[in-house]
Amino acid sequence: MRNDVVLVGPVANAARAEFEAAGSTVLAARAGEEALELVRDACPDLVVADLRLDDMVATELLARIRGEWRTCKVPALVVVESPEDARLVAEACGGSTSALVPPVSLASVADAASSFSLRWRTVARR
Repeated sequence: MRNDVVLVGPVANAARAEFEAAGSTVLAARAGEEALELVRDACPDLVVADLRLDDMVATELLARIRGEWRTCKVPALVVVESPEDARLVAEACGGSTSALVPPVSLASVADAASSFSLRWRTVARR
């Protein structure tokens, strides 16, 4: 089963090779606007974004993704640096997004994504 994933920011992109080795199609972005265009075009199975991006914070990116009918159900994870950041993400996203603490790996994404998709757990076990 192929999974399309958009990785946004340097911390999230550190796991690119691991995702590709597991058979995922990876689209990478450095900043929020670039990621928004990728998500609009590809409607991926998952978005993994660093909390702090060059041009916006991930919560703004996710609000914009959630605000469009075609992308509103795309699952997302935000890479945070602290439990306080995780709390802020949960509050800003109303529980619709999970937080992930670095380092980012396919296994850590699978664990964090288990709340919205069993598919990522399956991919991580390959």
